[in-house]
Amino acid sequence: MTSVGAAAFADCKYVTSVAIPATVEKIHDSAFEDCRMLSSLSFAEPSALTSIGNWAFYNCHKLQYITIPEGVTSIGERAFSYCGSLTSINIPDSVK
Repeated sequence: MTSVGAAAFADCKYVTSVAIPATVEKIHDSAFEDCRMLSSLSFAEPSALTSIGNWAFYNCHKLQYITIPEGVTSIGERAFSYCGSLTSINIPDSVK
């Protein structure tokens, strides 16, 4: 698996945990939008991820913290908007 498609898991209200495999290079627009119960997000290391699309995690109310892997160069518009419980996000220097 090399990408998570646009809106692939959008509106999956009862998903609580997501582990992104090391082979994923791109998370497309709205991939996890409106996953309101999503509280845990992890990335396998070493990660091939280079970009996170627009609104990728938009409206994920329960998401509390994120460590974006080194190598990610772009984070789309409103990727983490309306994540009301988000208290910590680590963004690597590779992000432009």
